[in-house]
Amino acid sequence: MKVVLDTNLLASGFVNFADPTTLSSAILQAWRAELFELVVSEYILAELERTLRKPYFQTRISEQDQLAALALLRQFATLTALNVEVSGAATQAKDDPIIATALSAEADFVVTDDKAFRDKVGPRFRNLAVVSLPEFAGLLSETGRSGQS
Repeated sequence: MKVVLDTNLLASGFVNFADPTTLSSAILQAWRAELFELVVSEYILAELERTLRKPYFQTRISEQDQLAALALLRQFATLTALNVEVSGAATQAKDDPIIATALSAEADFVVTDDKAFRDKVGPRFRNLAVVSLPEFAGLLSETGRSGQS
């Protein structure tokens, strides 16, 4: 399954990468275990780089770890070009490229804990499911259990 994680979830996951008890980190660990295909775009990578440079994150993740996180994504995530235009779908214009990334890659899910984003876009946008982090973690857990049966 192809999945786009919003930038805040990626940033949080990398800040807590060594602590698998946090949900955002556990999701990144699941990606590294190849339980799903993580899709990013240059837009998402640039937004993540900007986010990690904010003071809040600067005090929580070293510059070396920031660079390592971006390198990990570039090496192992699926990089997709934005070939679908989305305008006005999300609550903020800066979130439309997140949806465009997912649609361009024909992803199955966008995962975000931004409730306003989910409320405006709805649980489905075209063929795309828009879910929260706990919902996606539950889906992964169900998939893991059914795969082991």
